[in-house]
Amino acid sequence: MTKARDLASSGVTLTSTTTTADAALARAGGTMTGNLAMGTNLVDGVDVSARDAVLTDTTTKATAALPKAGGAMTGAITTNSTFDGVDIATRDGILSSTTTTATAALNNANSALSREGGAMTGAITTNSTFDGVDVGARNSVLTSTTTTANAALPKSGGAMTGAITTNSTFDGRDVAADGVLATNALPKSGGDVTGLLKLSSIDPILRFNDTNGGTDTKNFEMRYVGTSSPDIDGLYFRTANDALNSYSDKMVILGSGNVGIGIAAPAQNLAVKVGSDIIVGVWGDNSAGYGAIQSANVANNVYKQLRFDASSYHFAQGNVGIGTAAPDVPFVVSANPGAAAKPVAWLHNSGNVSGYDGVVISSVNDGSDAEVLHVRVNNSTYANGTSLMLVRGDGEVLIGKTVTALGTAGVRLNSSGISMTRANGSCLTLNLTGNDAEVIGFYKDTGYIANIGVSGSNNLYISGTVANHCGITLGTNQLLPTVVSSIVNGTVDLGGSGGRWKQLFATNSTISTSDRNEKQDIAALTSTEMLVAKRISALFKTFRWKDKVATEGDDARTHTGTIAQDVQSAFSAEGLDAGDYSLFTSGSWWEHDVEVAAVEADDTAEPAIEAADAYTRTDIHNIESEAPEGSTRQTRLGIRYSELLSFLAAYNEQRFAAIETRLTELEA
Repeated sequence: MTKARDLASSGVTLTSTTTTADAALARAGGTMTGNLAMGTNLVDGVDVSARDAVLTDTTTKATAALPKAGGAMTGAITTNSTFDGVDIATRDGILSSTTTTATAALNNANSALSREGGAMTGAITTNSTFDGVDVGARNSVLTSTTTTANAALPKSGGAMTGAITTNSTFDGRDVAADGVLATNALPKSGGDVTGLLKLSSIDPILRFNDTNGGTDTKNFEMRYVGTSSPDIDGLYFRTANDALNSYSDKMVILGSGNVGIGIAAPAQNLAVKVGSDIIVGVWGDNSAGYGAIQSANVANNVYKQLRFDASSYHFAQGNVGIGTAAPDVPFVVSANPGAAAKPVAWLHNSGNVSGYDGVVISSVNDGSDAEVLHVRVNNSTYANGTSLMLVRGDGEVLIGKTVTALGTAGVRLNSSGISMTRANGSCLTLNLTGNDAEVIGFYKDTGYIANIGVSGSNNLYISGTVANHCGITLGTNQLLPTVVSSIVNGTVDLGGSGGRWKQLFATNSTISTSDRNEKQDIAALTSTEMLVAKRISALFKTFRWKDKVATEGDDARTHTGTIAQDVQSAFSAEGLDAGDYSLFTSGSWWEHDVEVAAVEADDTAEPAIEAADAYTRTDIHNIESEAPEGSTRQTRLGIRYSELLSFLAAYNEQRFAAIETRLTELEA
């Protein structure tokens, strides 16, 4: 087992006998490269100096010593005393008196060893000394540390194959107190510390001296202070002055965990003193769940400016607040600019040598015309420059102007719509590139109802996008019926029973398709149809329109024609249905009244709003499924005069032919 060792004192002895700690002999044993000097001390109670002296008197190496268990003698044994209580000189004499030769004595004694030496075939036992040494006691020591004598370490040194244990001193050192292996000791020349380095004292100091190769010494130290005033519990990093007679604190780590640089008692988790009365601190509130960076005075009761200088800034995540401790959106600026004319923020490009492009941001949102966001060019301050865009507190957005007057060039946007004013040019330009497509889409209550687009490369169309809702395409010298952005043929009416055009002005009359290839069931009028035509011939009347009389009075003009109900009765009188003939029409629509509230005049609006009384508006729906609940169905009868006159012409032709036939017969 390794015993505790005082490295501080152990290291001195080691370096006095070797250059490095690596040369020390480990407890597990190793190779001795030099002599083991013992002085006058004991090893396991044995005076090694005396013991080695005996060994070196009888042999040259400790490994040549004869172990207690016996072994081979390689030389003669000489003595001036007795051996096992026998005077060898006398004994030899006895041998020689009983035999004629020494060899014979050996043969006669059988197991006796001659004076000239020989091979020992057994152990040597004794209860006395051997050359003045008590062999029994000596061997007892040897066998307590090794099994054989040849395992003993000679005085000249050798290889240790096991550990050295002792309860006493070794070369005057208390090994039990040293404890630590010599191989783990740090030599004076330096090395790596692989374990705990512990300094135990009152206010311990670890000092670093840099001699700089000469007499110019620089000192740096780490000092732990408990409760000594004015310092408090913490580890202080200090530097010395040039005279090396005074130290000043540069950084401290308090027992609370606070770190201070340039300040001895940091109140924040990290406090850096950057001026005589400015401290930048990093701290936070765990319970509130936030961290903070602040710039304040040393007393921490007055905030100072905090400046960030970098080529770019990057906030990886989380909300950022300026002037607020609890930003609930990604970026919040909450500030009092200090005066009504000052904005909350002013952003400008200071690199523009001819002027500054700037964005002024205010916090006004009180419904007034004060600016909330203002973008200017060529402005040297936040209050001047040419306006590009202005967002006001009343919701007005102005582009290219700062007033709402319609006559002032620019764009005005608000909840009521958009107005644009421009001198000598288009107010709105829309450009579609690539294939034919929609340019503008129209929605009602998020439903897609109509669009304006381009078809046929350069034909503009305005079309409904709901089924049965038509539009018009501006073709080459033509206005073409359109349904869902496509030109259609023969499916769209121009006007309707509930929505009639007043008058059609044209150079020529309308053209109706009369191609035989598109007709069938071509026939002359039947006799019954002739009777219907006869009745209709007597139905032509003059009349005036009621709505014209209501608006024009006596100036309402007189028209000539038939009454659709009379025509319908003429067919019914002969057992026919007028609805089967296209000369007769009956169209229905659905009307729904909508109450429109009165409007108050507003001269401050741009453009000005005129007063209007409340009234009822009648909306017309041509499809019953589209009419709101409660709508009223209206029906209007009509006559297609081109077909009615064709019907009468056919009647007259057939009647005239019959008359001519009868006249011919009478004349004959």
